[in-house]
Amino acid sequence: MVGALTGGNGLDFNDIGKIKVTDFRAYFAVKSNVSKQAMNIISKGKLKGRSYRAWFM
Repeated sequence: MVGALTGGNGLDFNDIGKIKVTDFRAYFAVKSNVSKQAMNIISKGKLKGRSYRAWFM
């Protein structure tokens, strides 16, 4: 997930905080000033060929 967010024209590594991975979901913290960019990267991009959904919490 970190690679998906930081790869290409993505976020800086320092903008990403804690990550929690469960069986069916993953939660990750990002700085508030890059939260919209992180949402676009996850919801519009692909990770290992699959699309994913993202929500603000």
